[in-house]
Amino acid sequence: MYTTPGRRGFTLIEMLVATAIVALLIAILLPSLERSRTQARSTVCLANLRSIGSAMRLYQEASRGWLPVGPADKVWYLDRLIGLVREPGPGRRPYPWTNCHWGGKRAAWIHTIRNDPPKLEVLGRPLTRYLYRGTGLDQPTPLFECPGDVGSPLLQNPVGERPFYDLCGNSYYTNPWDSYRPLGRKRPSPSSVVLVEDGAMYMDLFHGRQSTGWHGRFSAHNVLFLDFHAETRFMDTRSYHGSGWVVENYFDIMDYYRY
Repeated sequence: MYTTPGRRGFTLIEMLVATAIVALLIAILLPSLERSRTQARSTVCLANLRSIGSAMRLYQEASRGWLPVGPADKVWYLDRLIGLVREPGPGRRPYPWTNCHWGGKRAAWIHTIRNDPPKLEVLGRPLTRYLYRGTGLDQPTPLFECPGDVGSPLLQNPVGERPFYDLCGNSYYTNPWDSYRPLGRKRPSPSSVVLVEDGAMYMDLFHGRQSTGWHGRFSAHNVLFLDFHAETRFMDTRSYHGSGWVVENYFDIMDYYRY
């Protein structure tokens, strides 16, 4: 009588070998996949910065060469003699006492000035309307959000570490404080002057340190330059300048580079 032979199953050794092979493939492929995801996020971020640069160019054309400061309903004015005042006037210029509230959506947390209590923005941000016509303060503004934005432990705020976009309504920063000041020579070319940087670079710069940042490479950050081109650059943020780049004070940019 003919009998069908029984099916042979996997042995324990074969299963262990197969599991080891799968684990090895995962170990090989996962870093590559993560690098691809990181590169994709960086590419989107650079596209955001280019769009912001185009909007800034339009803003300048409509604002006699000035760059946007904000938020619109919390702008102070700088008077050479008496300092910060609320009223505009001859010889006074808007003072960007916050460096990320010139575009994006309403902040969950906003800086104060002279110990004023925080106040909700109600008038909107000056650059947002150039990219999102008719957008309300609490509607998403994805061009102002870096997809790699995970915040920074260096940013002190009362609500804990969260993405800059959540806290400030904008992942991108300008620099209104210190500056690289060349001595005895002309100002750097606009193509090397940093206009807007990702928030991670700003925090490193402010604290004089280096980190991996949001885009997976040590001390490499996404930057919009004053000629409105954007690129990823290695920047030693322990200094305000390096090969082919300088970080100017936002006011100095308007003083020396107005069109």
